[in-house]
Amino acid sequence: MNETQRHIDPYDTGQWHLTAYFSRHRAFASLRHLTDPAVPRRVLFDTRWNAEGGELLKKTEGIVYENPAVLDDYSADIVIAAQDTLFIPASIDDECAAEKCYAAVYRNADPDDMITEKDDDLQAISVGAPGLKAFLGRTFPGTRTGSQAMALMRKFRNCPGGGTRIHLHLEDGECLTMAFDGRRLLCCATHDTPTAADALYAAMLTINAYSLNPETTEVFVSGDHKTRGELATMLRRHISCAMHTMLPSGLDENLPLAAALAELRAINKSEK
Repeated sequence: MNETQRHIDPYDTGQWHLTAYFSRHRAFASLRHLTDPAVPRRVLFDTRWNAEGGELLKKTEGIVYENPAVLDDYSADIVIAAQDTLFIPASIDDECAAEKCYAAVYRNADPDDMITEKDDDLQAISVGAPGLKAFLGRTFPGTRTGSQAMALMRKFRNCPGGGTRIHLHLEDGECLTMAFDGRRLLCCATHDTPTAADALYAAMLTINAYSLNPETTEVFVSGDHKTRGELATMLRRHISCAMHTMLPSGLDENLPLAAALAELRAINKSEK
């Protein structure tokens, strides 16, 4: 044990960063030491489920209250994986105007449920489940809450080389599909994809919808190890360039990718 590790206090909330992730299929929360990456991550819960709407809110409330350690005064990031995320320009800085943009697509959305996150020239708006925003605000006051789509977009849009490309992320039977022209986001959608063939359909749908050239469009695949291998093989029959996504070294593949990226971003900020 080195000198730093001797002074690590597992109950000192100032030494740890909380990352929590909630989706229709999974709830995950862990603590990561802010200054020493060699200290093992402390997983608080990691539960699989299938829930949406009011049932998702009920399950989220239940697992948080069953694990009171998450309620301690940690710096924290909460990541919501929602199929209803919409990207709009960050220049739309009037809250009512942004809400109207979202309601034009998701007509039954309540503005009080909309979770907004900005990054550079884009902002992502999502709901996840009615009442979820209010619950997170009461339970984790002052915590950063963002979307899975924003966390992945932030990473994928800065892919070296730029050009026209599609990123497919496979997780929990879903495929989050993003298309870019350089750093410009063309589209973002989440599809239910229980098989690699379903994910292939999502990729080809994007290519056809945006008239992308399969000879010059690069396709990057990340996520579920088995499915992404099958998908890459299928893609190469239709696309000239299909490859696995290069991700930062040291990411734990057992974590949801968006949670791992949010955690890494928080750790890097704390070190500056």
